[in-house]
Amino acid sequence: MVLGLKSTTSSPVIEEMVDTLVAAGQIKDRAVALQAILERERKMSTGMQNGIAIPHGKTSAVDTLVSLVGLKPEGLDFESLDGQPRVFSS
Repeated sequence: MVLGLKSTTSSPVIEEMVDTLVAAGQIKDRAVALQAILERERKMSTGMQNGIAIPHGKTSAVDTLVSLVGLKPEGLDFESLDGQPRVFSS
């Protein structure tokens, strides 16, 4: 869990989250994992409603399903369907 994401735009926040999982030994290949997540995000924003975004991807850079919760209290533009800033990412 990352309680205070530092970045101010979506791609760097995703990088922060991936880096946290790499540091925890949950991701074998940072570049491959990051590419999968960012490609998924380019297809369609994972910004949902009520302040939630769920950036994700499918990759061989992990052995099992991994997840991380990140919090950005002041919000972040994730190009969500409701147009509201995301304060919670997973």
